[in-house]
Amino acid sequence: MPIYEYKCEKCDTNFEELQTKNEKVVCPSCGGTSLKKMFSAFFGIDLS
Repeated sequence: MPIYEYKCEKCDTNFEELQTKNEKVVCPSCGGTSLKKMFSAFFGIDLS
């Protein structure tokens, strides 16, 4: 499952959520559902 980064538009809390595609996300601080998906940087290392 991917990890998504969100910002709550109600209380300005940034948080990450490990979720399936159809799962509803709520802010862990205020329970708000007005969320903005943030850009997440991906980082990988090739050890081969």
